[in-house]
Amino acid sequence: MFYIILGIVLIVTISALVSKKNEDESPSNETEEPHSAFKNILEQNIASQAQQDNIEVEGTLKIETITPDDASNKDEQSKEESLVAPPLTSPGVSGSTVYSSAGEIIRAPDSVKRDAYGLHWSNRSSELSVSGIVIRGAMVYWADGKPGIEEPSCIDITLPFESTDTSNSKDGVKSYAMMTPSQRGGYLNWLAGGRNLMPVDPSWVSLWFMGIERRALLDKQDISLCVVESLRMLSFVQNEKLYNSMKNLSIWLTIKFMLPEDQILKIIQNMKNAPIEFFNVILNSYSNAKLPLPSYLAYIVMCSSPIAEKAAPHTENLINAFAGLYKNQTNGGLILITPRAKIPFAYAATNVSFPENKRKQEIINLPDFFKDTSQFKPLISSWKEFMKKYEDKCFEEDSDDVEIKRSNWEPFIQENLKGGELPLIIKLSDLASFLDIDQKEKPTSVVKKGISEIARVEGYLIIPELCISGKEYKWEDSIALSPIAMGEKLSDDYSTAALMYEFITALIGENTEKYGGSQEILNTIIKYFSLANEELTRLQALPGIFDKETPLPDNLGECLQTWLKTEDREYIRNAVYNMLNLSKEPEETEKDSKTSEPDDHIKQISEKLHQVLDVKNDNFEKITAPLPVIGEKLVSTMSALFMNK
Repeated sequence: MFYIILGIVLIVTISALVSKKNEDESPSNETEEPHSAFKNILEQNIASQAQQDNIEVEGTLKIETITPDDASNKDEQSKEESLVAPPLTSPGVSGSTVYSSAGEIIRAPDSVKRDAYGLHWSNRSSELSVSGIVIRGAMVYWADGKPGIEEPSCIDITLPFESTDTSNSKDGVKSYAMMTPSQRGGYLNWLAGGRNLMPVDPSWVSLWFMGIERRALLDKQDISLCVVESLRMLSFVQNEKLYNSMKNLSIWLTIKFMLPEDQILKIIQNMKNAPIEFFNVILNSYSNAKLPLPSYLAYIVMCSSPIAEKAAPHTENLINAFAGLYKNQTNGGLILITPRAKIPFAYAATNVSFPENKRKQEIINLPDFFKDTSQFKPLISSWKEFMKKYEDKCFEEDSDDVEIKRSNWEPFIQENLKGGELPLIIKLSDLASFLDIDQKEKPTSVVKKGISEIARVEGYLIIPELCISGKEYKWEDSIALSPIAMGEKLSDDYSTAALMYEFITALIGENTEKYGGSQEILNTIIKYFSLANEELTRLQALPGIFDKETPLPDNLGECLQTWLKTEDREYIRNAVYNMLNLSKEPEETEKDSKTSEPDDHIKQISEKLHQVLDVKNDNFEKITAPLPVIGEKLVSTMSALFMNK
């Protein structure tokens, strides 16, 4: 009996040991697989972000942030940077910790390794919610407690804040942690507004900018976004020293990280006075390779660089028209010689938390192509010839800045609403009077863009768009003001749908009821485009505008003739035929009418359509494609008109 009991005990013991061994050696599906999956997603997103910023992970593009000369400094740099928060630029990562309105922390998966300091980044595409304040695209550092490293810009979400800020600190805020609860509330609400309003405290921009410096210079992530956002925020900077720092960081990043040419050109096109360094960076790449300067780049140089004589719209048609003259004058393209003159350029970070050896960046010597402009003479000659041919048709006489005052819009809106609901329909002259804009001459492109931009800052969209290239407006034209969220962008589908409705309404004139009324026409056009709910709502304001005042088709026709090729205008003609069923047989259009009046008005619309688009009447082709396909083609065709919006 004793031996039987002993045998049973041994068997049980051995089985337990084997089971434990197998358990230790086998990976758990509940821990390892989520970790592996999350790691793969993280790697994919980091690679995607690197590609977005043109940072080649495999090493053909060398990136340096700090340049200490001796090896010991490099070792120290590597040691310190290893302690900085790992770049969490993926929406799936940086958005994985969310704070509810009650302040409850919903933590990310345990497989996400936090850095030693608890410092994290909320990027352009993520959302950070702090006790009910939702901040989208904040581009800030945050921590769920006091971080283990001094970073003035870091938002410690555990610190208390009040809902509003009515104070204005005389000395400026030194860090988020040192703010009063009232100041924190104001700062968070300013961030939540998309950083699109003048801050109550001017030092808020400085605080936000310190985080941009850390992101770009230490994390080496989101480089292009840091450049663009720093330049965009310049309009809110009141301190000259900070203004220069933000501008210079963008220039230094562009030079050091070798942003691609197309990104630099986009920056230049969106700036009234682009820094000369941007042009020198691009031109240097062509002079080193002894390549002819492309016509599109030569065009932009003549529009925006120090040798520019007059700005011009950046449209494909104008660039193509300029290309022939330019190539004739320069024998196929201007070959630049690298000049001897240099521009020394350096950058010193404003972020006080940086170690001293990391605050000062290296000095870079850029060639100065504009100190001696003699080699640009053939380009200047071709530009003058181009301007003689196209200036009267394509350019506004007044290209100076227009000072538009900032005022309290709310009383103006409420007074004109008179108890009604938005959108508010008024005359363009009413808004101009409110903004103290001189109305002696017609609205120039600069005035129209200025009005549109100030309206957006105040939270309103002007309908129809004022910034359509080449389209004239009169002060007595009706417009609508519709609420728009900070930072919200309008799609080209929306812009095209609105312009097509205006164009068709102008063609139909008083015959609207023959097509079921303004609303039915709009509903027909909407079917062709991919529109968000907010855009659909805004389009509903158009009948209210054009029912009061029918637009003139000749005005729109001249605009389309200026910017679009003949085949593009022919496609618009065919699309209008499709939308209005103009190609139907007479018996199909008459319906129950006993007169031939429908035939007459269809004939009139058809003739007017060909006249204003300047296309032939005998080459019509019926479109058989699905409506969304027709809409996509229209959007592609008319996108050049919306470059200034």
